[in-house]
Amino acid sequence: MKNNTYGPAGRYRIHKVLGNTNRTGLWAYRLDTPININKTNYHMKCWRWYYSEPNSTLWDVGLPSCPCLKSQAAKDYNFIPEVLPSISTDLIKTLRRLQGNGTTFQSTLPNGYSAGLRCVYDPEGYLISGFRDRYFIYDPDQRGVQDHIGQVYGTLHFSMFDGQEYTFKGLGEFVIVRLSSAKGANVFTLQGQTEKRQLENGYANTTALVRLAAFYQGTLKVEWRISENRKDLLTLVDDKQVEFKKYVVYFSQNGFSLLKLEEKKVAIVYSCGLQVSVGMGEGAILQAVVLIPQTFLYKTLGLLGLWSTSKGDDFTQSNGLVLSFPENILPNEENLYNFGLSWIVPAPESLFVSKQSMEAWKAFKPTFTSALMTAAAPTALQDANLTCSGLIQCIHDYLMSNSSAMGRQTTKLFNDFKQLVTLYGKNSTISSDVSLVGGKVLL
Repeated sequence: MKNNTYGPAGRYRIHKVLGNTNRTGLWAYRLDTPININKTNYHMKCWRWYYSEPNSTLWDVGLPSCPCLKSQAAKDYNFIPEVLPSISTDLIKTLRRLQGNGTTFQSTLPNGYSAGLRCVYDPEGYLISGFRDRYFIYDPDQRGVQDHIGQVYGTLHFSMFDGQEYTFKGLGEFVIVRLSSAKGANVFTLQGQTEKRQLENGYANTTALVRLAAFYQGTLKVEWRISENRKDLLTLVDDKQVEFKKYVVYFSQNGFSLLKLEEKKVAIVYSCGLQVSVGMGEGAILQAVVLIPQTFLYKTLGLLGLWSTSKGDDFTQSNGLVLSFPENILPNEENLYNFGLSWIVPAPESLFVSKQSMEAWKAFKPTFTSALMTAAAPTALQDANLTCSGLIQCIHDYLMSNSSAMGRQTTKLFNDFKQLVTLYGKNSTISSDVSLVGGKVLL
């Protein structure tokens, strides 16, 4: 082809010539040299990464929204204080100080595309910017916190998702909460095991939680239990104890993460936003707080009730029947007892490795609050009332355990929970002038 420029098979007609690939018009050329043959082609690696990434419109799917306030983010286990890479920590902190002394939280778990979320708050605690690891979209419709919270504590009190308070002193294994999917299939269950309380003068006819177990479909079983010496809270994943190393506060698996909040308090956070925190307190008993995302509205059952934004159907039994109470007058503890018993865990569904004694559980007769108040000495009632400032749950636990420390603990748990509900219920807006510039929310 040297002297043939435009003719058949000429140098400008190579598409008509059999190439070195043995195909007409298809030629392959080496773009590197033998000297560079063992060197990494970073340009090619970058393009391979680019084409292997999912569509950018999916990067933020499943990520939680930034809470409006720093105080909310600090209590929301979907977020943890930002973890910076050690190699650039000082530089990042210096750059951020130039923009103001803000506080940054990051999402505890990534979504299915390995993306995360960061939320930045000003010194006064208001959200000033929120960005996902790849990009951020501010949704002006999500101005309020859209989660609901339930609690089980003391011996044995419940704060339901719709705000109803009641006491149920059942003995055995019970469904604390069960969540279902949009199609009605069970996707999560939290079960609790109770035992009779031991006093100096024998067993009292009340119960408290000593074990809790959670299981979300597609993940592993997680259990909290009290140690044999009744001094420590143990956390197990698939019946194997988790040892939290020094300075390591979390343990992650696919779909969930465990966070050691305090020496005797461990929380689990699932990728869907569901959170369960379990603590061990005075008297070697467990307390649990459950926070559920809005996707489970009308999809909760168990001792924490049906979350429907109405208290009228809270006491839905396992057979679907609703224990109604006209004129918003809550049934007494005796009448609520059968509601609680309806949520005994059937043996095939138990998450605990233990022998069940269904007959003994149903035969157990607790001392109801009305009988306790009648039997208590006037001086004991006066002391309990003074210690508890009139809070009935505290008075109950004080008298039942003969311990002022137990009563004060119940009061603290009750008040902490109410503060948490109030905190999450703050309908704080960011600003009507928020705009998105360069991947950040600016005022």
